[in-house]
Amino acid sequence: MDLFQVVVIGILALASSTVVAGFVVMLIGSARRQPARRAKVRIAPGWYPDAQDESLLRYFDGRVPTQQTSRREMS
Repeated sequence: MDLFQVVVIGILALASSTVVAGFVVMLIGSARRQPARRAKVRIAPGWYPDAQDESLLRYFDGRVPTQQTSRREMS
């Protein structure tokens, strides 16, 4: 094996390991960003069916359900 072949094999090995390392970094970065995307999903304020009583609607202020309820019109 001459010097040229050794240099080419070395360059190919370095390039291959760089590509693999890039994919690993990309996957780790992607996994870290996903929870933040889910945290940005917000439920709009409004009237929603009550969890304990199907005949009621409960007002949700955008953060928590309030004590404010209303009769639900069943059709």
